Amino acid sequence: MAQSDTQESHDVVITIDADADEPKCCCVCTEPLEWVAVGSCGHRDVCAGCATRIRFFSGDRRCCVCRTPCPTVLVTKAGGGARKRGFCYYHAVTGARFDSWRQYRKAVKACVKPPCPAAATAAVNNSLGAPPSSSQPASVSVNLDAPRPPPVEEEDPCLPCAAFFVSIYLVVIMILVTMFGLFFKVSVNYHQKVATVVLFGVFSTAATIFAIWSWVRFRGHRNSGA
Repeated sequence: MAQSDTQESHDVVITIDADADEPKCCCVCTEPLEWVAVGSCGHRDVCAGCATRIRFFSGDRRCCVCRTPCPTVLVTKAGGGARKRGFCYYHAVTGARFDSWRQYRKAVKACVKPPCPAAATAAVNNSLGAPPSSSQPASVSVNLDAPRPPPVEEEDPCLPCAAFFVSIYLVVIMILVTMFGLFFKVSVNYHQKVATVVLFGVFSTAATIFAIWSWVRFRGHRNSGA
């Protein structure tokens, strides 16, 4: 059964102290560290996957090294040590904040508890036509041959941002059209009208280039954390 979670974006300041002796492998699974879960104690010895599994399946929210209670941890790139400002995605089920959308989605997918053995056995027996035993719930009926719905595609988090960028760009263009339209009407000679048209072209081109540059930089910033 999938556990509910809440996603909130917070504009926070994160201070991480980098250490030259930072471990290279997770102390739980011994795999190379790429993403680490950092608690209030500051230890960076547990990878994001192990931290998610321990905090979700075992319900243990203590540091694996010093056993300090860590109600909230930050999942961030291993080896980072600078003071940075950005958005964090909060996963309420594990009490973890993520500075990467992809790592947040991995945690959401990992936090799914399998069905209990009795319910799974009853589902198989019912689909094969075997009578359920007294210890199995009689109300469970699952057909293993039934068609499964297609997987739900993840929504691109940048789509709402793209609509926002387009809206701002259209508003700027409308303002330029209105402003230079008024200038064109009050122009008294041919040269002033030509200058107005040229200036409108220059400003609209600059606005278009700036909008494209801002969007490319925004997408690059979002993808750099993946």
